[in-house]
Amino acid sequence: PFLPVVLQKDKAHPENKTTLDFGRIELRWNSLHDGFAIPLRLKIYNISLIPGAPTAPADTIKEAEATLSPLSLIHGQIRLHTLAVTGAHLNLSRTPDGDINLTGAPDGTHHHNKKHSHSFSFSSIRHVRLHDTVIKHDDNKTNTRWTLSPAEADLNVQTLHGKNAVTGSLSLQITSQDTPQTHLAINAGGVVTKNNNARWHIALTPVRPSAFASLAPELTQINNTVSLGADITLSPVKHSIWLVPGAVDLTTDIG
Repeated sequence: PFLPVVLQKDKAHPENKTTLDFGRIELRWNSLHDGFAIPLRLKIYNISLIPGAPTAPADTIKEAEATLSPLSLIHGQIRLHTLAVTGAHLNLSRTPDGDINLTGAPDGTHHHNKKHSHSFSFSSIRHVRLHDTVIKHDDNKTNTRWTLSPAEADLNVQTLHGKNAVTGSLSLQITSQDTPQTHLAINAGGVVTKNNNARWHIALTPVRPSAFASLAPELTQINNTVSLGADITLSPVKHSIWLVPGAVDLTTDIG
């Protein structure tokens, strides 16, 4: 009965309301069997952020599942352990000043709020999975429009040498909405090496850089087809809790 949640009303047009709606929410916590420290499991179906402006597109997520620390909730903090998102269709826009926001998000949601800046934490996250993600991006700074689809990720945070390291897989295709032939695909995979470091291989499909001159005018002169590959080894350093790039091997093919 409390759904949808009204996030913002348009004072000039009261009928225009930015709302957040859910199809179903499941919360599981098997504390009686596994103890009070066992993570909470939250699953939300059919999430919709419906903007107040009638012509603005809605942002939707088919399914989102997360595990959270119950002890952190007692202290007023949301600390994620895992996050899995399926079927996210999001619409982003960048202002001429460079701020990036959800197109349908209420005004002011991108402003920093010191009171709540520490209430949400990703510091304990160990696994992130994104599947069937579509992101449409209107860039009002460069007057271009892009679609990121499909975007897939399956990432793990592991402990190596007492440091955090990210491994897994990532794939992303970027296409211009104005000129669909302007297209770039990125594939990356990270594994643990025999020396207990992390090694990532990143590959960019062959592309003509001049096709992206709207983003960087200096690319106009590069009409050759270029493909790029990189092998990056992440190693521990003294003053970081994360493994950082230590060695990079680049390969390129110019046609």
